[in-house]
Amino acid sequence: MTQPPSALLPAGVHDYLPETARQRYSVAHSLLTTFQQYGYDLVLPPLVEFEQSLLPAMGNNLSSNTFRVMDSLSHEMMALRADITPQIARIATTRLHKQPRPLRLCYAGEVLRLSGSDLNYERQSLQTGIELVGHAGITADAEVITLATQALQAVGVKDITVDLTIPPLLTVLADTFGLDTATRTALFIGLERKETGVLEALSPDAKACFQQVLRFVGNSKSLPIATLLEVFPKEAAPLLQNLQALIAALENVPSINTITVDMTEQRGFLYHSSVCFSLFANGFRGEIGRGGRYVVGEAREPAVGFSVYIDPLLRSLPALQPVVKILIPQNLPLQKQDELIAQGWRLARHLQETPLSAATAVAQGCAAWYDGNAIQKR
Repeated sequence: MTQPPSALLPAGVHDYLPETARQRYSVAHSLLTTFQQYGYDLVLPPLVEFEQSLLPAMGNNLSSNTFRVMDSLSHEMMALRADITPQIARIATTRLHKQPRPLRLCYAGEVLRLSGSDLNYERQSLQTGIELVGHAGITADAEVITLATQALQAVGVKDITVDLTIPPLLTVLADTFGLDTATRTALFIGLERKETGVLEALSPDAKACFQQVLRFVGNSKSLPIATLLEVFPKEAAPLLQNLQALIAALENVPSINTITVDMTEQRGFLYHSSVCFSLFANGFRGEIGRGGRYVVGEAREPAVGFSVYIDPLLRSLPALQPVVKILIPQNLPLQKQDELIAQGWRLARHLQETPLSAATAVAQGCAAWYDGNAIQKR
C-alpha cells in the first residue's frame, strides 16, 4: 500500500513501533544496568554541540559524516553528534577533571550520521557504551573488554569472539622504513584487503616485515608474538608487548569464546593509540561492538572504551515475549490495579460506556478483562 506523504521518512531513519521500541530500550537498559553494577556512572551528553568543540574530537571521517545546523540564538554553527565517545572524553576532561581516577563512565543515546555503512545502513542509531579514563595499564583494557562481553552475554549474545588489532602499528612500521605518503596509503589499503602484491614496491627489509603483518592473522593461541618481537623494529615493541599482555589477561575470561588477531585492521579506529578490539558472535552478522585505547584532552590522558549500536544487534536477538494486557473498568480501585500489576498484567482502562466482555477486550487488544470480581480470559 502506498504511504501518504506525511508518513514518509528520510532514508536510514525509522519509526520504532511498540514491540521494536520496547526491545530497543530493553537491550539498552540491560547493558546500562550491567555497566553500572561494575562501577560505571551514567552520563547523558546533549544531542547537539557547537561545531568548534565537537568536530575536532571526532576525526576527519566522522566530521564529514555529521549534520550541521545554525543556532538561532548564538548564530554559531552546531553539529549533531555522530558518535558519543568524543563527548564522554570532553566531559571527563572538563566537567569531571577533578574526579578521582580512574574515572568510569557509561552512556546511551541517539546518534545521527549523513550516511550509513555497508553493514549498518541506519543513519540514526542508539549507541551505548563505557569509557575508563585515567589508567594506562593493560588491566584497564582487560576490564573494558571483559565487561563488554559480560554485558552482551546478559542480553543474549553467546559465543563471543574478541578480535584484536593495533591501528598505530602500521604507521610505526611505515615511519621506521621511511615510506612516503603515497606508498603507505596504497600499502595500508592493500594490507587491509590482504593483497600481497602491494608488498612488491617495498625494500627487501620492509617487504619481509609487512609479510609478517599479513601472516599474523588468526587464533591468538597459534600466533607467536614473541617471534614478532624479535624480527620487528624496536619501535614496534611497546605495541606488541601491550598486545601480548592483553591476550594473556583475557585468556581465561568465561564470557569470551575465542581471541583472534588481525594486524591489518584499521577501519573505524580513527583516534586510537594502541590495542583495539572488535566483537563478533555466532549468529550475528558483522561486528556487534568495538573499542580500544586512546588519549583525551590537552594533557593526553590515557583512556579505553567500548561502544555498541543497538539496532544492528536487534536483527539477530530473539524477540521479547509479547506484552499481555488486561482490560479494566474505569473506576477500578487503585489497590486492585496494583494487585493486577504485581501479577504481571499490563492495564488498559475501558473508557466506553459499554460493558466489559470478550468482544470489548478483543477490540482493544487485550488478552483478558476484569469484570469487578475475577479475571476473565478470552
